[in-house]
Amino acid sequence: MEQFEYLIPFVGIIYGLSAADLLSSFHRLIIERDKVKLHIVPLSWSVVSFLLIINGWWGFFHINQSIMLKSAGDLLLLSLLPLTLFLTIALSLPHQINRQLNLWEYFNQHKKPFYGCLTLYLLLIPTVLFLMVDDATWQSFISPVVMSVILTALIWLKHWLWHFLASALFIVSLIHTLYQQSLI
Repeated sequence: MEQFEYLIPFVGIIYGLSAADLLSSFHRLIIERDKVKLHIVPLSWSVVSFLLIINGWWGFFHINQSIMLKSAGDLLLLSLLPLTLFLTIALSLPHQINRQLNLWEYFNQHKKPFYGCLTLYLLLIPTVLFLMVDDATWQSFISPVVMSVILTALIWLKHWLWHFLASALFIVSLIHTLYQQSLI
């Protein structure tokens, strides 16, 4: 068996679970809409989460071409990417709606672990690639570090507009990135 045949199903399962978790949470919001006061910020971060799933899954095709796994330890290091993204996505929207729910209040209560996991994910990408890809450079850290600084600042900012603007920046950046990637 080729490395691709081992790597992609394993990673695909994790990304598939991430997508299922996000879609299930969104489905609950639709079904329980009479109990939920919607807000643009958590919904926009859920869009970011979905785009990260697509970007991450597609990125593994490139990773497969760029690295050769030499041990289960390499697979463990590489698996930190989809696992951290799964945790980020799991924190983006509520899993249960038992009573009246204000989505902005929910997001405010969970923004530290959400932004923390997202920051960890963004910093893991260049770190893992730097450790595993021979031609990786330190310049690949610039964008994730800038985005991580923005996310860290959002932990202390209370006004929803800052959170929305940051999510919009992420959405635009991710869409741009998605259309710049190819396997050729």
